[in-house]
Amino acid sequence: MTRRRAALAAFIYFAFGVAGGNVLGQPAPNKVARLMVGHGPGGQADTVARVLAPKLAELWGRPVVIENRVGAAGIISANHVAKSPPDGLTLLVATSTNLAIAAVIVRTPPFDPTNDLAMITRIVSIPTVLAVASRLPVQSVAQVVDYAKSRPAQLAGASSGIGSSSGFTLEMFKTAADIDILQVPYNGLGPAVMGLLSGQVDVIFADHSLLKPHVKSGAVRLLAAVGSRRLAVAPELPTMRELGFDVTIDSTLGVAAPAGTPPETIERLARDIRLVLRSPDVRRQLVDGGFDPIEDTPAQFAIVLRQDIEKFGVVARRLGLDATN
Repeated sequence: MTRRRAALAAFIYFAFGVAGGNVLGQPAPNKVARLMVGHGPGGQADTVARVLAPKLAELWGRPVVIENRVGAAGIISANHVAKSPPDGLTLLVATSTNLAIAAVIVRTPPFDPTNDLAMITRIVSIPTVLAVASRLPVQSVAQVVDYAKSRPAQLAGASSGIGSSSGFTLEMFKTAADIDILQVPYNGLGPAVMGLLSGQVDVIFADHSLLKPHVKSGAVRLLAAVGSRRLAVAPELPTMRELGFDVTIDSTLGVAAPAGTPPETIERLARDIRLVLRSPDVRRQLVDGGFDPIEDTPAQFAIVLRQDIEKFGVVARRLGLDATN
């Protein structure tokens, strides 16, 4: 579909779909829809959810509120959604990496992401980087490693929680580089970045959009990309793999519903979210924020989650974090 046709389809859908109300098979319009986010304000999931919510509210003809249930690396919010009525009104906004990590390192998880949640669609990929506070006298990943080895246990790294994607990536880096960095967990990446800026920690793995303003101010220095390829938003950064470190995580953010949600509801939600992502102002906000929008299907998202679980299971066993041990 051409860009012009996509824009026309979006206009028609928004013009007549909202007025159609329950014709689309949605629940009664007086009920509130909730986007559950497992991290605090300022994190990537919260930021993207707040971009999508107004357009979804317009499309669905109902209020769409964001509810931050912070804790346990997103498990608390995911568990809440898993146990919610499967009516399409309570949805989870979370990274596939956090869901996959929870599946492999939590010995008795309150929910199983593959059985208790229904994947709807991925919405964006999250460019993730290794960064340091500019006060740290290092200019490269190799210098971080040398600095850490010359000062055992003196470096501190921020994470959004033990078992979070950022914490897992930090542990992968420590193993790959054979260094000791103290992990300091925060309630979300927003507070973790504040910890980096305030001098509480020295190193962080976080999404590029959160760090970009502080790079411009000179407070933070970016050293490497964490994904399997260089970032479109910062192509000058080498990947960790290019630098010889086995630290590769492709983080994507998606939406899920409780298991048992009718297939037709899942398909409608996926279609609606894809339509919102085609809205020019939504796309502009996401791209300007450093995110890369994705058009995905429920089946594709489910495949990605299974692949992430398999990949992180291998890493967890190497780190001795496998819940089956």
